[in-house]
Amino acid sequence: MTFDNLKGIEKEREEKGREKSTVEYLLETCNEVIQEYKTKITNNYNEMQEVYQAMYKKIEKKLPEYNEKDLTSLIFTKANNEHVKKESTALGLYTGILLHILTKRNQKKGKKTQFYINGKGNKFDYLFYFAKEVDELTIESFTGDNICECIASYEGKANKITLNNNKGNYTAWYAGSDQGNINTLIINNNKGDNTAWNAGSEKGNINTLIINNNKGNNTAEDAGFNGNINTLIINNNKGNNPAWYAGSEKGNINTLIINNNKGNNPAWYAGSEKGNINKIIINNITGENIVRGAKAKQIITEKEALQEYQEIIQLLNSFKNKTPEEMIAIAEQVSRCLNN
Repeated sequence: MTFDNLKGIEKEREEKGREKSTVEYLLETCNEVIQEYKTKITNNYNEMQEVYQAMYKKIEKKLPEYNEKDLTSLIFTKANNEHVKKESTALGLYTGILLHILTKRNQKKGKKTQFYINGKGNKFDYLFYFAKEVDELTIESFTGDNICECIASYEGKANKITLNNNKGNYTAWYAGSDQGNINTLIINNNKGDNTAWNAGSEKGNINTLIINNNKGNNTAEDAGFNGNINTLIINNNKGNNPAWYAGSEKGNINTLIINNNKGNNPAWYAGSEKGNINKIIINNITGENIVRGAKAKQIITEKEALQEYQEIIQLLNSFKNKTPEEMIAIAEQVSRCLNN
């Protein structure tokens, strides 16, 4: 027997005698559920809701105690993977369920789950897909499509979500929809199309949705479609169709503000088809078809908007270079100004 063979036997003994770390257990479970559920992935959200529930029930009681650091380690281990789309979707569901379970377990201990992760440019499609239970979540500097898609939807709930300096399409698509609830959702310095598309739709509820310094088309298109959004603010946006059909089809938006937009069709047909919007405030817009076909109790544009809502516009312009915590504070101040 060679020396190399002896080393192999010794390594095998060490592995058998050593308990798995928490992260190793999470990774092992991850690989198992990807293989089991990848064939069940579809483009139908109702069916995906059922897949999420089935995966949740399968692993909830089996998983060991883990914390925010363990979850971060798993995400970085699985980042930049070469999974095909259905495997990436199943992996995204798994991360959403891990956040859900961690939040529920911490709630039983009387603790908040304040989860922060900086992706440092790494790629992770479908990160936190469908996560149903969120206290405070901040995601920064990731690359990837469908990040936080369907988060807090289907009767899910989230307190504060901040997505900062990310690149990818479909960020927060359908977030807080289908009877889901989000208190505050802030998307800042995002690059990608279809950001917050259909957020707060289909009887979903979002208190405050702010999209700042976004570069991409269809920002908040159909947001609040047959749903409810108290305050929707699109600030410093570059792209066509922001808030297109927002608050339409029996949807409700208290205040829709579009400030400093470069692109066509802002708020096109917002509040149409029996939608209900209290105020649409438009300021400093460059493009065609501004509020074309939109319906609201008040539509306030340019000079009037600047005069009447100068304090709010100044607050919006102060978002630059702010931390997520500072952005949330500004969002709350904007809401107070609007409600006074």
